[in-house]
Amino acid sequence: MLTIEQNENLLQLLKRARSAESFEKPYWFILDLALGNTNNVYVDGQSQSLQSSSLVDFSTSMGYQFLKNEKISYSLGYTLNYEYPVEVGVLKFFNHILTTTARFVEQNFSAGVSPSIQVQNWNNIDSIQKNGVSLNMAYQVFTAEFGVDLSFYNKTALDSVYSYVEGSEYLLRPHYDFWSQNLYTQLAIFVGSDLSRDIQYSDGAVLPLNQAYVGVNVKNVWSYDEKNFLQTSFSFNRRNFKNHSQPVDKERVDQELALNLKYSHYILPKLFIYATIDHVGNQSTLGAGDVRDKNYKTSVLSLGINWDVFE
Repeated sequence: MLTIEQNENLLQLLKRARSAESFEKPYWFILDLALGNTNNVYVDGQSQSLQSSSLVDFSTSMGYQFLKNEKISYSLGYTLNYEYPVEVGVLKFFNHILTTTARFVEQNFSAGVSPSIQVQNWNNIDSIQKNGVSLNMAYQVFTAEFGVDLSFYNKTALDSVYSYVEGSEYLLRPHYDFWSQNLYTQLAIFVGSDLSRDIQYSDGAVLPLNQAYVGVNVKNVWSYDEKNFLQTSFSFNRRNFKNHSQPVDKERVDQELALNLKYSHYILPKLFIYATIDHVGNQSTLGAGDVRDKNYKTSVLSLGINWDVFE
């Protein structure tokens, strides 16, 4: 049994490990700014010359909880993500997300449903609209939790240049979470599909995008003390593509390994600075001489600051 002090430490740890939706507030306004650098801004294959770039990432999240009682809550939230590769301005990206969330909690069981609308803007052009819904359920036993997340999205091109993205996305993600006084760990398996169209080039070449995938993810959050937190994440994802590439008739299979390391230091209870390292490596059957070389490695280093404006 954890002591009162240990439970308080655990609560703070879980707040930092999970999304704000898990610890709903009457209203929220969060600002995040990060400056960094990537060694492969175009995510090019190993047979090509890589383009590095400085990065500016900004995000804000705000929302209001309209209803809350002992069992049910309902909220409306808006999130803006902005990414700007300084040396490659044409890759400037905005993502607007409007989400409503209804949650039910009773003793050790919780469930939620979150319909959402996303509009993505590339280089000042509204490009893609993504509408969908996510469902989640979890059951807690002492200091462990069993849960499952399910999501469905439908993508529509707002500009003909992006017509290849049209299609549906499905994701099933069961997970097991456990924690102690200073450590939170989540083990997850994910299975899904992306039914986007393949990219058809004018010369007859085809880059397969329609895919099914399966993978695993392990996330840890460790608190050294109430001000210092270290988060690690590891994931492996195998993707099998439905159609063959052209002009070389070849099956596309990708295996992606992603690593993340994040250190956070709280200056104030609601203000922290952080440093992150992200690395993604992808091995693919498509290499040099194919429609695209999809054997790539990309790394991102960044420093940022995050402010949760309201207590």
